[in-house]
Amino acid sequence: MTEKERKAIDTLQARITAIDTINFDPIIWTDQTCSHIKRIFGDDAKEKTDQLEDISYMVTAPMAGSDIQNRRKEKGKQQAKKYLQGYIDEIKHYGLDSDDNKSSVQVQKSNFQTLGKNIAFWGLILVLIGGAFTLGNHFGKSNFDKEKMDYYQKNSNLQSQIDSLQNIINEQTKEIHKINAENKALEQKISEIEKNQEK
Repeated sequence: MTEKERKAIDTLQARITAIDTINFDPIIWTDQTCSHIKRIFGDDAKEKTDQLEDISYMVTAPMAGSDIQNRRKEKGKQQAKKYLQGYIDEIKHYGLDSDDNKSSVQVQKSNFQTLGKNIAFWGLILVLIGGAFTLGNHFGKSNFDKEKMDYYQKNSNLQSQIDSLQNIINEQTKEIHKINAENKALEQKISEIEKNQEK
């Protein structure tokens, strides 16, 4: 857990504790807590602040007695505590989105694009080598035996190079599959976070 995440959890825990103070004011508490949540969760804060702002701490019925009002206020407090505890659990399980995490995703995408370009490059090399192999084979048939032997040797070398390049392409293809699997796992993790936020 990072220092940022520990501070975020401490802040949210302090807001839970503030609910039980004697002079608890729902409006002031909600404003202050929403302000903290915006700083902690950034772009993902709106759903959480909406949840807290939608909590009702009082009964609007004109004839509601103090007992009913107190029960409504306690129910609102318990609801607020559950929301905040849920945000704390979210940080503990999934952490906070940081610039480092975002740049890590961008690096993975960049690596994938680089590998794709490399495969295109090696594919072009293979075509050129294949063409050279074909030309070498053609000219080898129309020249002297010595030259045929020379071309045969060259063609063998080219074939070895093709095999070597094919091995490189196979390794890079495996790497691409690995990155695809990591990206899929990352998307699944993001999807799970979004589902938990909706709950």
